[in-house]
Amino acid sequence: MRTILSEDLNMQKVKTRSGRPECWPAWTMRLAASYAGRLGFTAWRRKSTLLAAAAATLIFIVCLQYSSFGGLGVFGRSEGKMAPPPEDLLSPTEEPQQAASLTANGKQRRVQFVLNQVETGGQPPGDGQPSKSPQLDDQQQQALRLPEPPAREDLEHRNLFLQQYSDEKVRGDGGNRAGGGEQQPGPTADVALGEEAGGAVNVASASKQTLYVPPHRIVHLDLKGAPPTAVFIKRILPILVHLGATGILIEWEDVFPWTTIVPLAAGNAYSRQDVAAILSAAHGLGLEVIPLVQTFGHLEFALKHQEWAALREDDRVPTALCPSLNASRTFVEKLLDEVVKAHSDATPSGKPPRYIHIGCDEVFQLGECPRCRSVPRERLFLGHVSHVAAHVKNRYGSTPLIWDDMLRHVSPEAMKESGLGNLVEPMVWVYAEDVYRFVPPGVWDKYAAIFPRVWAASAFKGAFGETVYVPNAKRHLDNNLRWLDVMARENSKFRGGFRGLVLTGWQRYDHFAVLCELFPASFPSLALSLLAASKGHFNASLRKDAHAALSCPDSGLRDPSGGGWADLSGDPFLWDRFSRCIFPGALFFRLTARLQTTEREFAALTDAVHHRRGWMTPYNVRHNFSSPLRVEEEAGVDQLARLQQSVEALIRSARDTLADILDPYAIAEWIEQRLHPMVVELESIARDASVLKSRRTWPARPLPYLEDLRRFGVTVPPLPTAVAGNKVDGGEAIEEGEKGDQGAGERQ
Repeated sequence: MRTILSEDLNMQKVKTRSGRPECWPAWTMRLAASYAGRLGFTAWRRKSTLLAAAAATLIFIVCLQYSSFGGLGVFGRSEGKMAPPPEDLLSPTEEPQQAASLTANGKQRRVQFVLNQVETGGQPPGDGQPSKSPQLDDQQQQALRLPEPPAREDLEHRNLFLQQYSDEKVRGDGGNRAGGGEQQPGPTADVALGEEAGGAVNVASASKQTLYVPPHRIVHLDLKGAPPTAVFIKRILPILVHLGATGILIEWEDVFPWTTIVPLAAGNAYSRQDVAAILSAAHGLGLEVIPLVQTFGHLEFALKHQEWAALREDDRVPTALCPSLNASRTFVEKLLDEVVKAHSDATPSGKPPRYIHIGCDEVFQLGECPRCRSVPRERLFLGHVSHVAAHVKNRYGSTPLIWDDMLRHVSPEAMKESGLGNLVEPMVWVYAEDVYRFVPPGVWDKYAAIFPRVWAASAFKGAFGETVYVPNAKRHLDNNLRWLDVMARENSKFRGGFRGLVLTGWQRYDHFAVLCELFPASFPSLALSLLAASKGHFNASLRKDAHAALSCPDSGLRDPSGGGWADLSGDPFLWDRFSRCIFPGALFFRLTARLQTTEREFAALTDAVHHRRGWMTPYNVRHNFSSPLRVEEEAGVDQLARLQQSVEALIRSARDTLADILDPYAIAEWIEQRLHPMVVELESIARDASVLKSRRTWPARPLPYLEDLRRFGVTVPPLPTAVAGNKVDGGEAIEEGEKGDQGAGERQ
């Protein structure tokens, strides 16, 4: 130990004499040497010195590398630079690019994704304050804010949204109503695209992009067989304008007051004064009014009558006209003349409508009558449509519109030969979420080669079930958002682009079908889809517009899903979001929520009684053979009475809430179709339960044989001896208790 200490002191002296400053005080070195000497490790000091030097060098290199990022703060916050996008917002194609950018040139490493975080005051995620950039002022920072991604069903939708804002998509706000069918410029969003070089993105250059908004946003009013009152229609028209509608497409069918063609008008059709009042109100609001008159298929309302049965293509089906009859063309021209005259008289200028929709969808009966069998189907179709379209164009100076579905499989050569491209503008309709599944890119290319302009048609109700009574707003919104994507992609293919988007709202699937969703139950669905179409996007920024249009108190609206107001996954029917609004028909909209609860209870009861449980099946009822105790458990008096009272209360509420909205016959029809069957079934269960519980003695098995089984070859041999209460051949019961059995069998 002394030797080591002596050597250390000598070294310190030498260093001091050399003029160099001592690195350590002498007492520190003596203490370290003493400690090392006690341990007996002479080499320990050398190794520790090397380790310390290596650590210091490593820290110095890390500091240099850290400072090269351009001013990152201590906690990783960017001070003067823009932060990378959150990982959950990067598409699969962007993730490797972003990773590569973080290892490239330090000055070109990041792209700014600023979300329009309405719920959180516009702050980017993961940071207490918005990021700042010395190159951009406040106005530019605000312009760089993008709307939230529209609510979509899966990751594909989300990636599509990001791609649209980072590629070539051009879409517009469209707050101004368009005139002349041309695209109107809408508000722009500054999107940082940057310069791509070797995977790096430079945010210095930004280009303006516009959200795509259809020039026309048309709301379809399907009135057939159940006319809303003229007062109700006039009340909703200003709300449609507030939501961004530029026009209405009216399908009168049998509620039009036909006079020259009888007997087409329904008994509860509108009066001439009602029609004039509706059309005048629409024109007064600046709405484009387009009449829809079926001229080929879906003519059940006329062909069902004996007077016009001779015009059917198939005598068994009163749906489509025979296109080979001159009488068919004359009939169609009379239909158009009467409707166009009513519309012309209601306009201030007295001119016919600018557009007239002539239908022509789902013409399934073609080439079936003896006159048409020798003619190709597409020639029959194109010939009739061309004649009707030429009549509309030449007589009224209007542009004919047709549904496109019958054209999807017609050859381009046949359409060019017919001259249809110069006569009509097709309206491409798809109500499902995947538009390209039904109208693939090849069809769009074919249409673009034939037609200069085209329309699109989505749906806000009447598309997902013939007996649905409230629309799935989420599915309809997705359908409309998908249409905006498709229109933005396909618009440039057509010389005149898209004219507009029609939001259809079917009241029946055809003339013979029952009612589906009524308009008041569908108003919230229409509001969201129409807002999305009018703004070119859908996110929480549209909340105020929706609340204002539907007269909703902000304090009373809930978000049960917790995913943000724009996420409809947890509330697809919008009962929670708009349950306290007071728009026209709001009381009936709330009634549909009660109806769903009652229907679930009714379905659970009837399923248990007739199928899942074993004491009130049709077999038990037919033979009046069951346990009174079990019957009381399955269909107790209290349970049946409570459920029946709920249904009867719904009937009274529906009658009252629809009184100012629908024609009385339409109200009665809806109640008969939706509510009355539950009353009948509950009363039947109550009667059967009463009979089953009243019995006190029961026959021996086997129970009487069902004679109807003989036609299936199911027979039974006669019993060897009479069983108590039963005949030997399984015939009529002789016991007194079987009288109830006979009564129950008669009810079945």
